[in-house]
Amino acid sequence: MKLGVVAVLASVSSASANATFDEYSETVRQQPAFQLFEASCDVDIELRGAVATIETRQRIVNPGQTPLAAMLQLPLPAGGQVTRFGARGDRGLVVDAHSPSIEGASPVLGVDPAFLHRTDSESYRVILQPIAAEHDVLIDTTVVAVAQPRGGMLRLVLPARDTSGKLTVCKGNVRATPGPGATVRKIHVGGAETAGSRAGFTLEDKDLAIDVEIDIAGTQPIMWTQTQPLVDGWSASFVTVLGPRVKAAGARRVVFVIDGSRSMDLVGRHNVVKVVNRIGAALPKDAEVEAVIFDREVKRVFDGVRPANAQAIAAIAEAVAKRTAKNGSDIVGAFAKTREVIANVRGQAMVIVISDGVTPDIDGNALTTALGAKTST
Repeated sequence: MKLGVVAVLASVSSASANATFDEYSETVRQQPAFQLFEASCDVDIELRGAVATIETRQRIVNPGQTPLAAMLQLPLPAGGQVTRFGARGDRGLVVDAHSPSIEGASPVLGVDPAFLHRTDSESYRVILQPIAAEHDVLIDTTVVAVAQPRGGMLRLVLPARDTSGKLTVCKGNVRATPGPGATVRKIHVGGAETAGSRAGFTLEDKDLAIDVEIDIAGTQPIMWTQTQPLVDGWSASFVTVLGPRVKAAGARRVVFVIDGSRSMDLVGRHNVVKVVNRIGAALPKDAEVEAVIFDREVKRVFDGVRPANAQAIAAIAEAVAKRTAKNGSDIVGAFAKTREVIANVRGQAMVIVISDGVTPDIDGNALTTALGAKTST
C-alpha cells in the first residue's frame, strides 16, 4: 500500500482588471464613462494548433442627447498582437505593427472615426470620434496570441475586464483544431468541462484560463510548425512540441480526517463543507471514501467505505454541519481510527486532514505510529 497524507490550507486570491472606459468631447473633459456604455461584447476564439485568433466585437452606445467621444484602454493576452481593427464593419484600418507602439497617436478629436494605439506590451487604446446622440458604433478587433503547453493541455488566458463600470460581460466561444497526430479530448474553462472541440465562456472581472486537453496518438512526442501572418508583411513562425499526457494514478481509498473541535468554529463549518465538496468533486470515479471527525472524541461517519460519489460526499458534509462541537483535539486517536480504514488496502490510499492546526503538543512520530505508516528519507 502506498499512502499519501495531505493537509488542506485555504487562501483567497483576486485578479484586478486594468480595462478602462472614458468619454469626452470639446466641452466635456475626459472622465470615466457616464453617458456612453458598452451594450454588448462578443468574443470568438479559433485555436489552430497553438495559435489563437481572438476576434472581439463591441457595441458602444450613446443614449444621450450630446455627442461624445470614447477612449477605451483594453488589456491584451500575454504576447498578444493586434492584427486587424475596424469600426462599423470597416476592417481595412490596420494600426498595430511589429513595433509595440506607434508614434504620434495623441488622443485628439480628428478625422478618423476610430483609431487603435498600442500603448505597451500588455494593452491597447481605442479612440472613437464623437458618437452622435442616440447612435452606436460597432468596433471589431482581432488579436493573435500563442497558447502555452501545460500538463497535456494548451492554455490561453484572457485578461479580466472591469465590468463594475460601463463595460459589460463578454460572451464567447472557443473552437480548437489541433495539429496532426492529436485530438481534442475536452475543454476546461471557468470551472466547467466540455467534451469535444467547442465550448462557451463568459469573461468578467477575473482572468479566465481556457485549457484545451489534448490526446496524442502513440507514445512519442509530436511537433507542429506554424506560420502566422501579422501586419505590414510580417509573419511569425512557431514550433510546438507536445508529449503524451501522463495520467497519474488516483488514490483508491480516501479518508477525510476532519477537526470538529470548538476552535474550528472560527474557521466556519460552512467553509469546511466547501472544502469537502470541492475535494470530493475532484476524486477519481472509482475511489472509495470514508471520513473521521474528531474533537476529544473520534467517530467514523460511515463505519465502512462508500463509493466516492455525490451522495457519499453530501453525507460527509452533512455530518460536519450537524456535529456538536466540543473542546479538545484527539488527532492521534483520529489517525488510529483512520488506520482501521486504510489497513491492508490494495493500491494507493490518501488521508486528507482538514484542521486549523490547533492541537495539543504531540510527537510527530506518534502520528506516524498511529497511522501505521513509515517515514521516508
